[in-house]
Amino acid sequence: TQSIFNKQFKDISHFIGSYLAIYKGYSTDSKTREMGSSGGLATAIACYLLKQGTVDGVIGIISEEDDNTSFKPAILRTSEDLYQAMGSKYTLIPTNRIIKEILNSQGKFLYIGLPCQIQGLRKAMGENANLQKRIFMTISLFCGFNMKKEATTFLIQASKLSNIESIQYRGMKDGETGFLIKGKDSKEFFIDKHGY
Repeated sequence: TQSIFNKQFKDISHFIGSYLAIYKGYSTDSKTREMGSSGGLATAIACYLLKQGTVDGVIGIISEEDDNTSFKPAILRTSEDLYQAMGSKYTLIPTNRIIKEILNSQGKFLYIGLPCQIQGLRKAMGENANLQKRIFMTISLFCGFNMKKEATTFLIQASKLSNIESIQYRGMKDGETGFLIKGKDSKEFFIDKHGY
């Protein structure tokens, strides 16, 4: 905590860890709020930092070009790029593979990730001063759980849909949140969040 907050903590929450303050919020932009997870706050902050020129890019997770059921880390440089990264992805993603691209790019970056990804990044930053200079800020998201790629593959097979247009791990259907697959033929497959 000393290296992150530049401060020693006497009282640390067993459930939350060290913190200076806790706030809750959501994006005031309706598109960002609806498309994002938990109100789209991380995307709203990222858009603001990009528009202000505070950061040159944002590290987020997007679909693979040739497979919209698989995901990868990417440097996002516009608000439009950020919309590709919105929403939860409950699958393991090797985010450390973006570090080389960060080191080969000029500028400062916002890194959005899960607590385990942020922890790995911070360890890498401790070993590489150049990487530390490139990361302006991190946003760590809450993590409920994560699944192997095989779990997503299983759900895709159970859907019996082909030509998948999109996968949403926190999609909405009939007022419920859950795993939603949309096919290019307008067919859908949905399992509520407790079911999948």
